[in-house]
This record gives sequence, structure tokens and C-alpha cells, in this order.
Amino acid sequence: MAACFTAAGAAVRVRPAGQGTAVYAVTRDSGNLGFLKGPSAPIALDIARVFSSSPSNPWKTRPIKNDPTGFAIYQGTLTSADSALLSKCAK
Repeated sequence: MAACFTAAGAAVRVRPAGQGTAVYAVTRDSGNLGFLKGPSAPIALDIARVFSSSPSNPWKTRPIKNDPTGFAIYQGTLTSADSALLSKCAK
């Protein structure tokens, strides 16, 4: 995941997120996006809920189709290029 964002030229940080991991990426056009990964589907859902309920800086989350322990995350409105990158890297 992080390698995919880095290969696309994004600045990437990997951080712990509760019992899981969060990969944050800032794209060349200043898009904020990333990926959440939990050890199980229920824990991943809990982590995603925390990210989406932040009162000061909420993230939008969407589940990864083929990975019940992963969520794509982003802030604001995605450009078409950022949306394509997020879809590509979250597979």
C-alpha cells in the first residue's frame, strides 16, 4: 500500500491506528488519502469509525471490496486522479 502511493509520487507516512495501521498519503495536488488496516474485520470497522467521527478533521472511509480488514480513507473532495490512485493502491 505505502509503496504504491510512494511510486505515484505521494508523500507517505505509516502510523499505528489502535490495533491496526494507517497509511497516510499527500498527493502532488495536495489530496489527503490513505488506507486503514485492522487485524480483523470488526476491529477495522471500529478504527474506520474513529477516523470518520473526528470532530475537527473527519476522514471519509469506504471499505475495500476484497479485504474486509481494510478501508480506503480520504479528506475533502478527491480529484479524478486521486480517486484513481486510491482505487489502484487499495486493491
